[in-house]
Amino acid sequence: MQMQNFKVLLYRIWAVLWKSVLFFLIWAILLTPFIIAFSDKLQSMGSVYGVPSRLYFELITMLTILCAAWIMAGFVDKRSFASIGFMYGHIARDVLIGAGIGITWLFLSIVFLFLFKTAALNFSGSIIWPALLMSGIAMLLNTVTQEVLTRSYIFQTIQYQTNALWAVILTSILFVLFHAAALHNSWLPAVNIFFAGILFGTAYYITKNLWLPISIHFVWNLFLGPVFGLALSGQDLSNNWKFFALKGSSILTGGTFGLEGSIVVTAITILFIAGLLLWNKFFDTSKILTDK
Repeated sequence: MQMQNFKVLLYRIWAVLWKSVLFFLIWAILLTPFIIAFSDKLQSMGSVYGVPSRLYFELITMLTILCAAWIMAGFVDKRSFASIGFMYGHIARDVLIGAGIGITWLFLSIVFLFLFKTAALNFSGSIIWPALLMSGIAMLLNTVTQEVLTRSYIFQTIQYQTNALWAVILTSILFVLFHAAALHNSWLPAVNIFFAGILFGTAYYITKNLWLPISIHFVWNLFLGPVFGLALSGQDLSNNWKFFALKGSSILTGGTFGLEGSIVVTAITILFIAGLLLWNKFFDTSKILTDK
């Protein structure tokens, strides 16, 4: 009996591994030609056919990962593209709920930093609206890519072979690895990114759709970086304007990594995870959130 259970476990692990590896391989095969073909233009001109290189890269990355997920779902698992997280029902509702969660998550984080006197209003520069629009579009494309990578096909494969808890945990670890280059061996930003992955994974699990986690993730990124001018995962995406300045202990401000490296964000993210879990437990989410 124990040997039989061990064989089943090995089969499940193998199924997750080979499908995940094949998914990444297909994505790489689809993406590489678009990067290689325009590598000279990307380096020398900063644009491809007049499109800023960042926007071009984010668009191609998103389209190829969507195509890879479609191939895996359609040809390997024999199911529809919509099943990877793009069901049509309740799109507007989930987007609005997600936007509300995202802005409240960020607002509370900044409010607590003000209470700890580690944040202050600091208006500098002026908003360049075309640059903000371009940053917003690139940010949305990047967010979709990250959510399809971590909360779509791979999440579903892990959940099918094990359960939702393992899917949330393992894809949250993958989410941390996706940001590994920006961490510079800092432990608290890694913890916060892991808990953010738990939050997004929980949002996906409840709705069985990507609309909610995409909107939470996008609104947080958009307002934190391009709008408010704070560092986003260690990067300055402000286009030379700022609304706030953070000063004081790095454990509160996040240091060079930015707000996402703050212990304040750790606490508030855990609070929001608990809120989503309570919502799922005590309310009829089959009517409120899910597409059934």
